[in-house]
Amino acid sequence: DAKLMCLAEHKLGRAKGALNALCLTLGTGVGGGIIAEGELYRGSDNAAGEVGHMPINSGGRRCNCGGRGCLEAYVGNRRIESEARKVFKRPVSLEELSHLANVRDRRALGVWRKAGKDLGVALCGVVNLLNPERIVIGGGVAQAGKVLFDKIKETVSQQAMGVQARRVRIVKSKLGKDAGLIGAAVMVREGLRI
Repeated sequence: DAKLMCLAEHKLGRAKGALNALCLTLGTGVGGGIIAEGELYRGSDNAAGEVGHMPINSGGRRCNCGGRGCLEAYVGNRRIESEARKVFKRPVSLEELSHLANVRDRRALGVWRKAGKDLGVALCGVVNLLNPERIVIGGGVAQAGKVLFDKIKETVSQQAMGVQARRVRIVKSKLGKDAGLIGAAVMVREGLRI
């Protein structure tokens, strides 16, 4: 689904016109797709783009994949909801957490800023390694909007290498929840394989 989202955003969305881009879906998991020199990059085993399983803390939290310290263990929706539950002392959905952040609740802002910083740190590595023009972020977690994106951008600006940090634009997905379906239609129309 992340590769399909990437294909859709590259052909019709916010990565359109970019020769080099990374697209992320932030939901239960963290999926990714890479556009390299205008083409979807698949890797040797069609497994490229697993940004969610990049370790950001070698002794960190256990991830669903069996690894430790993966990005997904810090910014997947379950982890963010768990952090919100600790802060609010009750269950809080992502939708409510986003609403509370929009009305400037300091606790909600803190949860989103922490998630944005964790994601930004991981993206610094990607930005330094791949030097993309654009990073497109979609999925349920991306609905947090400005508070999340501002912290991601700030972190990348401060911690990534200068040339790469100045080049990259980090934007919210244009195609939203339909990006995967649109990508599947593009794949069929253009006779591509994923």
